[in-house]
Amino acid sequence: MAWAFSEHGKLHAFVEGNILIVEGEGPWNTELLDNATKEARRNMDVLYGNPWAVMTVMRGQAIYIPEAAENLVSLVKHERHLGRLCTAVVLQDCVEPVFCRQHLAAIYTEADEPFAFFESEQEAREWLNEQLEQATKNPSE
Repeated sequence: MAWAFSEHGKLHAFVEGNILIVEGEGPWNTELLDNATKEARRNMDVLYGNPWAVMTVMRGQAIYIPEAAENLVSLVKHERHLGRLCTAVVLQDCVEPVFCRQHLAAIYTEADEPFAFFESEQEAREWLNEQLEQATKNPSE
């Protein structure tokens, strides 16, 4: 018998230029990740085929349950084939920030995703724009 769980956590995604912005409050389970991904994909077609990046702004317990973490790794690997370049992570009002950084770093490392942590959204955007500009100048790298 398969268990059906209700969504846990909050995730909202939207596109600004060539950056997908994901805002959330965790912890997150697979049901929430799956539904948020389906919702976000409705607006993501504009990103595919060119370099694009992700900025995550995370609050609360910024962790994924193990199954959701595995799904996120697969999702990131798939999106890397669609032009996803890197992820900037901003932790705001995060419970256990050291643990959350380690947890998220492990996910992005397993997904072979270049990533960095930032104190502010402005710093994150500046880094993402630098990465995107560099990728546009040197598309073969």
